[in-house]
Amino acid sequence: MNQQTNPKEPSPTKMRTRHSLIFLSFVLIVLIPSITITGYLFMVAKNQFNSTLSFTVRSEEFESPLDILGGLGKSTTSTSMAGDILFEFVQSQKMVSVVDKKIDLISLFSKAQGDPYYNFEKTGYIEDLRDYWLSMISIAFDAGTGLTEINTRAFTPEDAQKISKTILSESTDLINRLNIVARNDATEHAKSNLAKAVEQLKSARTNLSHFRARTQIIDPRANLQGQMGIVNQLETQLASSMIELDLILSSNKYNEQRLNQAELRVQTIQNRIKAERTRLAGDDGEGQGTLSILVGDFERLEVERSFAEEKYLGALTAYDIALEKAQRQSLYLAAHIEPTLAQKSLYPERLKNSFIMFTLLFLFWALLILIFYSLRDRR
Repeated sequence: MNQQTNPKEPSPTKMRTRHSLIFLSFVLIVLIPSITITGYLFMVAKNQFNSTLSFTVRSEEFESPLDILGGLGKSTTSTSMAGDILFEFVQSQKMVSVVDKKIDLISLFSKAQGDPYYNFEKTGYIEDLRDYWLSMISIAFDAGTGLTEINTRAFTPEDAQKISKTILSESTDLINRLNIVARNDATEHAKSNLAKAVEQLKSARTNLSHFRARTQIIDPRANLQGQMGIVNQLETQLASSMIELDLILSSNKYNEQRLNQAELRVQTIQNRIKAERTRLAGDDGEGQGTLSILVGDFERLEVERSFAEEKYLGALTAYDIALEKAQRQSLYLAAHIEPTLAQKSLYPERLKNSFIMFTLLFLFWALLILIFYSLRDRR
């Protein structure tokens, strides 16, 4: 009895054809590209050498030896911000441009002649150079510890180390510039107040000098005290003279000439007292005003000068404090791993990259096969 074949099952010929096509697709999609990539990595790709640089940004701000933790807490924000700035700066077009001007970065990245993938082809555009720069460096920043690690690759150990040293130098210069900006911001207000205080003190001293030159008097208060002393002496002499005149008048036998002299003395002293009082309270006849007015003007100018001096000393102290605080808050870059010099090539990672490419191609091929069978089963 003949065995009948299920019409839904494919014939052996069709199955062999299908398997052959699947195997052919595996060869075309996975095997040949994997062999090509592996051959390129091991036979064409140029050796790359790595230089490692690691640093952190520190702050000198401390409140006191007993409050170090508090000082560190206050400086965490500034150092973390500086680390973020450096992280962006190292990857920026500005950094690439500066490094290229200093060490001819294009020539260093163009030494892999004959390597169509890793060699940098000169285009003349800074954007292309920056894209290649980002492929040749890797930077990691830990905001918690403030540590920054930069790995730089080049086609010779010396070139990789040279690039790392230039990165370190430019990062240090950036921190120094940030210090200058921060110091200027911190002291700008105090410096402005100090300049105003200096101008006010100059003006007060100038006004006092002009007063002395105009009045020809160094200290009107001394003149006033001397003038008051003269008036007091005259009043004492007037009292004595009036007593003497009273004694002459009370005497039954007095000399007319003596009486006249006593009266004349009293009148003369009274006139002199009146003149001296007029000089104190009225115009002195020289157009300079009274001594009391001059004393008032002098004391006002003295108060202005004294106030200006105190304000100047306060502004100077505030400026010194602001400057000292700005110095204590300064940031500095501490490199705990100087740019290293490689002894052997670590890149490109040939075995790792070959395995990764084979895995990706195999997964892609497997996905295509699954899609093929899924579509076939829907018929």
